[in-house]
Amino acid sequence: MYRPIRKREKHHHGGEEHIDLTALIDIVTLLLFFLLLNSDITSVSFNVAKDVILPHSKSQDASSEGIMVQISSSAIWVGSVKVADISDKNQNIYDSSKSTILPLYDELVKEREKGASLAKVSGGKKLDSQLRINLMVDKSISYRFLKTVLATCADAGYKTYKFVVLGNN
Repeated sequence: MYRPIRKREKHHHGGEEHIDLTALIDIVTLLLFFLLLNSDITSVSFNVAKDVILPHSKSQDASSEGIMVQISSSAIWVGSVKVADISDKNQNIYDSSKSTILPLYDELVKEREKGASLAKVSGGKKLDSQLRINLMVDKSISYRFLKTVLATCADAGYKTYKFVVLGNN
């Protein structure tokens, strides 16, 4: 089927040139599959608790996958699980040094362990996205409390976080 180049030249009697595109098509096909498999086309959507009022932003960065932590003036949620009632001032939710919110810490550790076991099953690919926190914080929350939340997330093993805010839509 394939003839050496020298023999092709001898049998060429003018007319149209023939270009063999098989190798080029193979390379383009491989490149296409590589790009499709390595692209992240998932969109992230968030369900905001009814009493969380988000601040507005002009940023155009998309949010990333990760553990959702919502903080309103009355409660803290991890995912859809309410972990602490912060409106009750008599309830002690802090550790002895007041630097960690214990119910939040416990739930984040559970989520991290659940993510680690899922990562073992899936080959470790999802572990990075499971170690991110998406924070939806009511705009009335004080910076002091937010700093405690961030310290709690870091203590639980989550070093990367993003704040979710309302865009200009």
